[in-house]
Amino acid sequence: MGDNRTATATRPARPGAPARRSGAAGRLGRSPFSLVTALIAVGVLALVLFPLGRMVVRAFEGFGHQRWESLVGAPWFSGMLRDTVVVVGASAVIALLVAALLAWINERTDAGIGMLGDVLPLVPLFLPTVAMAVGWVLLANPDVGLLNGALGVVLEPLGISYEFNIFSYPGLILVYVLNLVPFAYLPIAAGFRSMDPSLEEAARVSGARASRVLRTVSLPAIGPAVLAGLLLVMVVGFALYSVPVIIGTRPDIDILAVRIIRSIRQTYPPAYDDAVLLSTMLLALLLVLWVAQRRLVGSGQFARIGSRSTGSSRIELGPWRWPMRSLLWLYVTLAAVLPILALGIVSFQTYWQPDLLASEWTFAHYERILFGYPLGQRSVENSLFLGLVGGGITVLVAALVIVYAHRRRNLLGKVADAVAKLPAAVPNTVLALAFVLALAGPPFQLGATLLILALAYFVVYIPYASIASEASVASVDNSMEEASGVSGAGEGRTFARILVPLMAPGLFAAWALVFVRILGDLPVAVLLGTGRTPVIGFVLLDVWDQGIFNRVAALALVMTAITVPVVMVMMWLGRPRWRRAKRARAYRARA
Repeated sequence: MGDNRTATATRPARPGAPARRSGAAGRLGRSPFSLVTALIAVGVLALVLFPLGRMVVRAFEGFGHQRWESLVGAPWFSGMLRDTVVVVGASAVIALLVAALLAWINERTDAGIGMLGDVLPLVPLFLPTVAMAVGWVLLANPDVGLLNGALGVVLEPLGISYEFNIFSYPGLILVYVLNLVPFAYLPIAAGFRSMDPSLEEAARVSGARASRVLRTVSLPAIGPAVLAGLLLVMVVGFALYSVPVIIGTRPDIDILAVRIIRSIRQTYPPAYDDAVLLSTMLLALLLVLWVAQRRLVGSGQFARIGSRSTGSSRIELGPWRWPMRSLLWLYVTLAAVLPILALGIVSFQTYWQPDLLASEWTFAHYERILFGYPLGQRSVENSLFLGLVGGGITVLVAALVIVYAHRRRNLLGKVADAVAKLPAAVPNTVLALAFVLALAGPPFQLGATLLILALAYFVVYIPYASIASEASVASVDNSMEEASGVSGAGEGRTFARILVPLMAPGLFAAWALVFVRILGDLPVAVLLGTGRTPVIGFVLLDVWDQGIFNRVAALALVMTAITVPVVMVMMWLGRPRWRRAKRARAYRARA
C-alpha cells in the first residue's frame, strides 16, 4: 500500500501536461485553510486602511487649506515642532550609537557574554514603558528624587552640590534613549552577525585600533542595518506617548504625540480637527523617512556580505574587555533595575521622600489599588483579558498570515506579508485616533466597549507578532509539511499538528512581547478606554493626574509584577518539550 502511494506521488507528468506545483506550495491557494487565511489577511488590511482612510479624508475634507493655515499659525505650533524634532532627533541618534556599541561588543569582540548578552539589551522591551518613565521620575525628581537624595548624602560631605533634574531636556532624552535602544539593537546586531569578518581582520592587520575598526569599517559595512535601526527608532520615537506625558508635561516640553491626545482629552469641546491634522502630518513625516531610507539602501553604497564564515576570531579588547562588558550591565541597570527599585520603595512609603531611614512603610497603597478602588480592579482584569486572550489571537493570526506569505512565493504572499507589517509604520497614537473617528460612533457604535480596544490592540501589535513569528516560520523545512501532506493531512491539520509545535518558541516569545506591550500601553488606553472599560494605562494616568504618586508607583509595580511571571511562563512553555523534560529530570536528580 505504501509502495503504491509512493509511486503515485512520484509518477512523472504526461508529456504536454501543464506543470503542477508540488508539496506545500502546490496545495496553497486551493484548500479552505488557505482561503480562510487569505480572508483574514483581507480583514486585517481593512482594519488598518478603513480607519486611516477615514482620518485622512477628514483631514482634507470640508475645511481645506484654511484649517491647515490656522493650525500652522497657532501660537503653540512652532514650539511643539521644535521640541519634537529636538527630543526625538537627539534621542534617535544617541540610541543608535548606544545600540551599535552594545551590538558590536556582543557580536564582534571578546567582551561579549553569549546568549545573555543578546538578552540584556532587549530587557526594556519586556517591561512596561510607563513603569520606566514613572520610575525615573521617582529617582530624579529635583525635590524628592531617591537618586538625588543618595547623591546628596555622598557628595555634600565633599562640598559638591549636584542633582539631576528629570524634568528637563536631558532627563526626557535619557528616558527616550533607554526605551529606544532595543529597537535599534535588533537590526544592527543582525547586521554584525551577517558581516564578512575579513573586513575587520584586514583593518586589524593594518594596525588599526579597535575603536578605529568600529568607526571606519564595522559600522559602514552594515550601513543598511544602521539605516533600518534609525528608521525604526524614529518611528517609535515619534509615536512614544507615555514618556513625554509623564516627564515632559511639567517642564512644558511640547511633544507631537502628547499634543494629539491633549487636543481630545484636555480640550472642551474636543479639538478633533487639530488632532486629525497633526496625525496626518505625523504620517506624512514617517512616509518621507521611509522613502529616504529605501533610497539610501537601494543606492548600494555599502559593503556586501562575503563568503567567509562569520565564525572567525573576534576582536580582542585587552584591558578594555571588562569595561566594555560592564556597559551591557550599566544599560540594564539604568533601563530596568533602578526604575523598578524606585517603584518598589515609593510604593511602600506612606509619603514619598528620599530619606529612607525616616520613612514610614505601609501596604495601604496596594490595598487601595487592588481592593478599595473598583476602577483599579476592573482595569487589571480587563488588561489581563486583552493581553492574554487578545494577544494570543493576535499571535495566532500573525502566524497564519506569515505561513501563508512564506509558503506562497507570489504577489498574494507578498501582499499578505506587507499587510501584517503595515501597522508598524503608523504610530499608536494615530491608529488609536483613527479608531475613535471610524468605529466609536455611528454606524458601528463601538465606543466604550472592550471590542474596540481589542481591535485596536490587534492592529497596533500584529507587526510585533509577525516579525517575531517570521524567524520561526523560516526555520521549519518545507519537507515537514510535504511529509504531512503525503500522509493525507490537510493544511489546517498540518498547521496545527506540525507547524505550531515547531514554531512554539517563537510564538510564545511573540505572545509574551505583545502581552507586555498591551499591558503597558497608554495611547490606545487613554483614547479608547473609559470608566466603563478601564485598562491599567487609563487608570494609571488618571491617578498620575491626581498627583497620588505612591499609588502610581504601586500600580506601575503591579503592572510590572504581572508581566514578569507571565513572560517567564510563556518563555518556559516555548521551550521544546524534550528540553523541558530534560530540565525536570535534572532537577529531580539533584533533589
